[in-house]
Parts: sequence; structure tokens; C-alpha cells
Amino acid sequence: MPDTLLPIEDARGRKLFVDVPGMLLRDFKAFVPPLRSDALGRIDPSKNPFFLHAETRFWVCMREGEPVGRISATVDQLSLDFHEDKTGYFGHYLAQDEEAGHQLLGVASEFLRAKGMTRVRGPVDLSTNYTCGLQVSHFDHPPMIDMNQHPEGQEAHLLSFGLAKARDLLAIRLDVATGSTARLDRVAKISAKRLPCEIREMRLDRMEEELKILHDLYVRAWEKNFAFVPMSKEEFFHAAKDFKKVLKPGFALIAERDGEALGFIVTLPDINPALIKNKGRLFPFGFLPLLKEIKRPVGCRIFTLGLVPEARNKGLDARLISVVSDHIRAVGTITTVEVSWILEDNQALLGAVESIGLKHEPIRYRLYEMGLERT
Repeated sequence: MPDTLLPIEDARGRKLFVDVPGMLLRDFKAFVPPLRSDALGRIDPSKNPFFLHAETRFWVCMREGEPVGRISATVDQLSLDFHEDKTGYFGHYLAQDEEAGHQLLGVASEFLRAKGMTRVRGPVDLSTNYTCGLQVSHFDHPPMIDMNQHPEGQEAHLLSFGLAKARDLLAIRLDVATGSTARLDRVAKISAKRLPCEIREMRLDRMEEELKILHDLYVRAWEKNFAFVPMSKEEFFHAAKDFKKVLKPGFALIAERDGEALGFIVTLPDINPALIKNKGRLFPFGFLPLLKEIKRPVGCRIFTLGLVPEARNKGLDARLISVVSDHIRAVGTITTVEVSWILEDNQALLGAVESIGLKHEPIRYRLYEMGLERT
């Protein structure tokens, strides 16, 4: 029986789509199940404001009644307006073999082509503001919170389909016990003189006010980055609600001078060890290991760090990392810090982070591109 491409169009289909990785990777030792409730909410057009400015299609590839892969394809109007191009995205990619992979990539490409796109980029799960990149190294390392995961062999599907590397996104892991922030601390002291400013904790009791500040910083700090797409305020506020659930004191910092915000850093405790234990489900008792990981995590991820243009190259990034490092050590249980993701050509940030001391070579997540010219 030939494979069937099943369009995902309702709640039942979305549950199947979210469950596909668990079905295909059940024997993969490093597999981290997604938090099912969050994964479902992210792809539900009635819940995620992302779909107010974007059109996405989802498919599952079925073979003899069983799923053998999945994919999404997205046309994001904000991205089209911002870049003034005709680039669409494929995402949520996972395939059991090349045959299934090519069928999935084919249907996604055809959808984008029919929408007038002339180029496809991915894997990008909706936009680069969410999980993106194909894991191409360190397959035995479970990912940290909100990072993609793929088994070895997926890249071959993309390359044989005609996609080519566009850029690598790096995840750098640091050992708290052996790493040293001495160099960053020195730069931070110089920065405090060159660019005097206050570094304060994000005020969770004034969340809406703080999110307005962070949204403005996010857009200004990242607008020149490769493949960046601005988030609408509605989308930004919606995404922040999920992260607020796991934020710890001192893990979200804002740098200000005379009331003007210059930069920020957000660090999240890694809840993935809990997701392995509860298989991505909160009920009936899955919330217990999750609460434990939030309270006493063994890992954390520096999720985002941004500076407005006028505050760059003055050591403020080092100062933010230095301050958050003190809060990380104060938790007492954290052994590993991941900084992710960093564009492979961002030498300034890579140099600052690598000076602390790598736990191992960076984990690589790769973006690919291909033209969609009609043949």
C-alpha cells in the first residue's frame, strides 16, 4: 500500500501530529517528549496569535495505518513584509526514511509554491521565534528546554531532496564546576564604567509593563539577524505566558540607563529531565517531576540575550552574563548551562561564551534553503 499524506485539520489530527515524534523515536535513548499541552497549543490556530498573520498547513505521512513522518509549511506575512522576499518555511520535520521524507518535503514545497513563494527555508517550526534547525551533531545529548531534536540520518533526506545548508545555529554547553567567568567579570567591570547602567530583575508582578519593554528590546536587538522575523505584541505576550511558569528569580534581567532599556537576558531552567520522566504529560502525576525540576534544576538555558544597537560592543553582554551567572550558581543544583542558539558567524558572542570554558564542542542545528522555481 503506498504512503498517504494525511492533512491535519482538526484537534484529533493535531494530537496525532504532536505524538508522531514519540511514536518514531520511542527507542531513541536521548529522546525528550514534548510537553504535550504546550505543543498542542502552539499549533492550534484558535490559541496561538501567530496564526493571525500566518497560514500554516500540517501533514502526517501514513504507511499501512501507521505514521512514518510529519511536516508543516508556513507562509508568514510578517516575514514577507519584513524581508520583502518570497520565502516560505517548512518545519516540524521528522521522517522514518528518505521515501517518506521526500513525500513530505514535496507536499510542503508545492503548498509554498502555490502561495507564490520562490524560496523555502527550514526546518523552522512556524518562525525563527520558535524551535528551529535540524540537529546534525551530538545525537546522544538530550536537548534543553525548547530546542529541537532529531536522530542521525535526517540531514541526508534534505540534501537528497535538493536543499542546501544556509546557516548553523549553535548550542554551547558550559560546566558550572569547571567553567570560569573571570574574563567576563573583568569585561563587566570595564563595561560598568564605559556604559553606566542598572541591571535589575524582571518584575513578575508587573508582567504586562515588563513585556512591553522586552518586546521593544527584542525587535530592536534582533532585527539585523539572519532570518529574524519580528513577533507581534499579541504573539510575544502569548509566548511569554508559558515561560513565566518556569522563570526563577534572577533569571530574567533588564539593563536600564536613565529609564531607558538597553538590553536583556532571559534564562530558563531546563525542564526536559522531567519530561523524560512524565513522558510529556502533566496528568495525573506528571506535574510532580516538573515542579521538582523548576525548583531544583540541574541545567538551564540562556534562552535569549539582546542589546539595542547603541549599547553593543561596550561589554554589556558580558555584564549581563556575569550577573545571571551569579544567580545560576546561587541555585546550588545547576551543573550545566547552555547558551542557545547562537548564529555560527556571531563571533563576538561566541568568543565571550567560549571564554567561560566549553563542556564539549557546540551542538549544531542547521537551517537549509532551496529555490522553488517551477520546472
